[in-house]
Amino acid sequence: MKFKHKLITIFLLVLVACEKEYQTENISRNIVVEGYVSPGDSVGIQIFRILKYSGSDSVVTTVDTCTVDIFVNNKHFTLNKLNSGYYRLKVSSLAINEGDTIKMSFSVDGYSVNASTQVPAKPVNFKSSVTSVTMPSMSGGFNKGAFKQFEPLEFSWENKDNSYYMVAVKPVDETSELINSRDTIDDGRRVRIFRNEPSTSSSYMMEPFQFRYYGKQYVILYHLNPEYASLYKFTGNTSLNITEPSTNVVNGLGIFTGMNTDTLIINVIKQN
Repeated sequence: MKFKHKLITIFLLVLVACEKEYQTENISRNIVVEGYVSPGDSVGIQIFRILKYSGSDSVVTTVDTCTVDIFVNNKHFTLNKLNSGYYRLKVSSLAINEGDTIKMSFSVDGYSVNASTQVPAKPVNFKSSVTSVTMPSMSGGFNKGAFKQFEPLEFSWENKDNSYYMVAVKPVDETSELINSRDTIDDGRRVRIFRNEPSTSSSYMMEPFQFRYYGKQYVILYHLNPEYASLYKFTGNTSLNITEPSTNVVNGLGIFTGMNTDTLIINVIKQN
């Protein structure tokens, strides 16, 4: 499951606002870990080192020389070193199931960095109010008014324990036609997938104009742990109300968290 949240950007924004410099001896403020664990997926993390930060000069490097140990219900595995700070173990080498406790640890600069998480249950009774939606042509650019006749889509699921959930959308075929041909991100690449903020709701109302592509779309419901939701809440801070980033990593920053998913397919049809 390819699922990335740009942690390094979040932490740099906070640290620039603080206008200090990292010291290499303060391991709890210069190692950033990003790792996600889910059933049926490989286990992987990425490790960064922030050397210093300021409004005009931030230096970030990847950490490529660690031995990263993973314990799945106390059974030991060692992740393979790849590049750019990535460490990964293919799913064929181990089985991850809901309810499993996963621990991660490695040493750097004489410090032990570690984290623990549990894989939440698969979402239950994930449903959509429709299986397809017809979209008007956006060849002349986006016009929100063109969607007035279209009813929102309702996605629902069970949430008896008030867990955190998040809905994301991405095209089945990444070469699908954009609904709005002008819809790109800053560097000219195609738009990223849509996702809402984590919440403890049991439903989500999605407006049709939130789709970005024609054709079949994966609608993915993520069952999340609280540490991921806390990280999202943290992004609402401003330089006038800055707090320490949420983290579940001991002797480091970042996140190592379990998640579980269920997926529906919605067909987005181009209106003639």
